[in-house]
Amino acid sequence: MLDQEGKPVGIRLQLWILLFSIVIVVLGCASGKRSEKAIGHSMEGRSISLQEAESGFDPSAYNPPIAEIESTLVRQWASQESKTSSIKLVTERKAGFRVQVLMTKDIDEATQSRITLQSVVPADSVYVVFEPPYYKVRVGNFLTRPEAAELMQFLHQRGFPDAWIVPDQVTVPAR
Repeated sequence: MLDQEGKPVGIRLQLWILLFSIVIVVLGCASGKRSEKAIGHSMEGRSISLQEAESGFDPSAYNPPIAEIESTLVRQWASQESKTSSIKLVTERKAGFRVQVLMTKDIDEATQSRITLQSVVPADSVYVVFEPPYYKVRVGNFLTRPEAAELMQFLHQRGFPDAWIVPDQVTVPAR
């Protein structure tokens, strides 16, 4: 289809789009002289040296009191000291015995049993051991079977009638 001048309509549309695009690009690349003038007005038309700008500045007005700094440092030091000075017990693994309370394929059941046991015995002596496909909930670190038998009797009285003694690698203080 041709227009009145005999040119195809599609080319005329493309020329208008090209012209419009060029105008947009030119306007987008305009200089920022207005910004510079606005900045110049805020400086009141004069520039000052760094020494002049800093002449009225008093840094001591921004310093906290010495007592406040010292108390902050003491708190930080005490916090770090308490983290680093904790006593670490040297342990070793030996052949021994534990009391097994539960053997299940359900991790949620094993976790619930561990939580219940931690309210009856010291929490650091309750273990969940995974030996596929079973989760085993065990308690204690005993070098002899009679020691483990005492805990087993205690657990029977506390509502764990199926507890039994099993051989295991136990954690004991190093000598």
